[in-house]
Amino acid sequence: MYIRGHGKIGYLTEDKKALALEESTYATWDLKNSMIMTWLINSIDEDISSNYMCYSTVNELWDNANQMYSDLGNQSQVYELTLKLGEIWQCDDMVTKYFNSLKRLWQDLNLFNDYEWKSTEDANHNKKVVEAHWIYNFFAGLNVELMRYEEGLLASLLFPRLVKLLQR
Repeated sequence: MYIRGHGKIGYLTEDKKALALEESTYATWDLKNSMIMTWLINSIDEDISSNYMCYSTVNELWDNANQMYSDLGNQSQVYELTLKLGEIWQCDDMVTKYFNSLKRLWQDLNLFNDYEWKSTEDANHNKKVVEAHWIYNFFAGLNVELMRYEEGLLASLLFPRLVKLLQR
């Protein structure tokens, strides 16, 4: 988004091709190319960013990073988000803060859902199963004090609201 927002996406897609050193606008192209490479390298984990400093164009760097990390489709992102979901607990946070932390990850996971359902019925069934899993995940991470009320007041108040929030 940052690169697109600055009107520099062409450097990634190679719409802004590398110029020959002799061309009059080479200095401007090189300045922008270097700036975008710096943005990308600074956004990469420090342990691996040095592997990407040898490229001369943003497009080369981008293509290499895509080749290295995109060969699994979205599976690595789905795996990472799933791990994060398992690590979130309410602890001392307010219930709404805890819920919003979970909801953000659930929404991110939904972005990677690229299944093509054969029928609307199957899609709706899957949605119900996923929502039920989210609700179990929510209750599993509540702090011990609230867990005592899970089957009583809390469940009767929150469960219907949680379902409605998930359906949005």
